[in-house]
Amino acid sequence: MRASSSTGPRSSSSPSSDGPAAVHLVVLLHGLFGSPKHVAYLAKALEREAAARLERQSDDEACPKLVVLVAQSNGLSSAHLYDGIDVCAARVVEEIDAEVERIERQGGRVERFSMVGCVSHFPARLDLLCRLLESAYPS
Repeated sequence: MRASSSTGPRSSSSPSSDGPAAVHLVVLLHGLFGSPKHVAYLAKALEREAAARLERQSDDEACPKLVVLVAQSNGLSSAHLYDGIDVCAARVVEEIDAEVERIERQGGRVERFSMVGCVSHFPARLDLLCRLLESAYPS
């Protein structure tokens, strides 16, 4: 599920006719014993800031479209949290892949990527997630 469950992901700009729209994909992850609801406030804050920045930008300034993805796969059941770092990370990578494909189908191209997460057991999960993403999308 994305930041906005009823209307899809929220964004700060619309695609242009000059080619694929630049997208900044921000993925929010909760920590151990957390749920997607725990990072919902952060998603809304990012979206508010992106909307305010869009209003302030001039026509010359190209600001990438902001898409916030709140990772859901490991928050569906607390039992999923104990599947191991590699399995949990693989689920998140699948969500990210699906979101990137959706963005591309709608005429966008992910040019910036950020991940934000809660502290608890997140460093180990982040390390593995970065390795999986690097193997899927080499620099």
